[in-house]
Amino acid sequence: MVESAYQVTLVTAFVPLAFGVYWRRASNQGALCAIGAGLTVWIGLSLFGPADPLLAPQFAGFLASLAGMIIGSLLPQYLPHNHAVHDQLHRGEHAHEALNK
Repeated sequence: MVESAYQVTLVTAFVPLAFGVYWRRASNQGALCAIGAGLTVWIGLSLFGPADPLLAPQFAGFLASLAGMIIGSLLPQYLPHNHAVHDQLHRGEHAHEALNK
């Protein structure tokens, strides 16, 4: 059960988190695409894939999540995203605003 719990985290949360922290072009749309693609590929291969796959389902889901993040962030944005939030977070502006409320 622990192994399955880590697989879910790998295919849905790791890529959006890492790209959100380190890639300036990361967006909400990219994160949603990464979550959807990773989860879909992982579940699909786990349920319907061959008994001895070339790639493990969780690794294929991770690669799909990676592709979803890159493609979803580089496509025209249909979901709103404030790209300046990265600079604000680095300067600590959000923490400062929360303390003053």
